[in-house]
Amino acid sequence: ASATVAKRANVILFGDSITQQSFRLGGWGARLANYYSRRADVLNRGNSGYNTDWSLLCLESTFEKGSTAPILVTVFLGANDASDEKENFQQHVPLGRYKTNLKKIVDHIKSVYNPCPAIILIAPPPIEETQRLAYQKQRYKESASGKLERTLELSKQYASACESVGKEVKLPVINLWKSMMEEKDIKPFFWDGLHLTAKGNEFVYNMIIKTIAKEFPDIAVTADKATGNYDNSASSCPSLPPHYPWHNIIKKSDPAAAFPKK
Repeated sequence: ASATVAKRANVILFGDSITQQSFRLGGWGARLANYYSRRADVLNRGNSGYNTDWSLLCLESTFEKGSTAPILVTVFLGANDASDEKENFQQHVPLGRYKTNLKKIVDHIKSVYNPCPAIILIAPPPIEETQRLAYQKQRYKESASGKLERTLELSKQYASACESVGKEVKLPVINLWKSMMEEKDIKPFFWDGLHLTAKGNEFVYNMIIKTIAKEFPDIAVTADKATGNYDNSASSCPSLPPHYPWHNIIKKSDPAAAFPKK
């Protein structure tokens, strides 16, 4: 007979292509899935090319009324909103509306779930302009405009706007623009001036787990001190036990004894 085990928790990553690509090898979303291994399923709801206007249209189907509340939601939007209005009108969202849209997203999440999950806002990263122009020429060849459709200054404005929204709605914000710009060189973080390399993904992941540990310690996982792994019986998390018992506590003579009783 199968044992009765509580439904596994989940985490929702909501964003654009930087979130969509986070499940690639070495991606920050894949790393977060490893961090919550056996404890929570990490669901990637990143939509490449989306801005906050279009993301609003995904809210009801992503965060459904009556569904099990996730333990954590990351909202990582703004890289497309911050496009130059003249050079990329299709994706551009004015700064004021970007802030309003972020608030609407947060309000929806809060209205759907009780209790409300932990929410982390992630501000867009800086633009590495030389890489961005080089990528444009490589991809579009002779038809490349030679003009930046995203800039370092615009990304800074939208990152600051995200940070101000976080203060207003009292949620933690990871200001990637500010954190990355504190490094000596941002080129290693990006492969096209916008999207993340393995090093950039590692940087984002580390910022996320540091924020979880600081702001939401109940859902922070402590790795096994001997191995550094998050997925064995020497790892721990205050509010998230493993989904099904660890193999080393199951007795061969009576395996069912390790499982919760009906």
